[in-house]
Amino acid sequence: MKYKKPKFKTEDRQTIWITYDEHRTGGDVVEGQEDEPYADREDEYIDWTLLKASLLEPSSVYREPVEVKSAKIVSPGDSMYILVVRYSSGDTFGHSCGHGYAEGAYENKDTAELIAAMIEANTYPSKGYLPWQGYFESLEGVEIHERTIEL
Repeated sequence: MKYKKPKFKTEDRQTIWITYDEHRTGGDVVEGQEDEPYADREDEYIDWTLLKASLLEPSSVYREPVEVKSAKIVSPGDSMYILVVRYSSGDTFGHSCGHGYAEGAYENKDTAELIAAMIEANTYPSKGYLPWQGYFESLEGVEIHERTIEL
């Protein structure tokens, strides 16, 4: 099955909101380097969990807009497949893994799986910023979460 990009104008694209939970452990300054101006940090681990998807912006601190990658107008009660890219990041002094980035929401699981495969194969067609690609960034995996859209 070949991916066909939906045909509609950017201003017509619908956005849903996801709410997620995030807990971090590690990332402390390495013992013995507390007074160093450029101290190394221990690895940081992020536990990132998708909770729900809604049409209205939630009041949660852990929320972000996600583009609906379909021409369908999403309504409460619809099922959508949220594609989440998991990646690691860092800098010269430390490393963190388990970041979550919601790439998009799809009405069709097959399309979401195709996009996931393209991301994993590094053939994803994007002209913009991809947080899992960079000097310190690397792809950990791709997840697809089915969620019923709430108001």
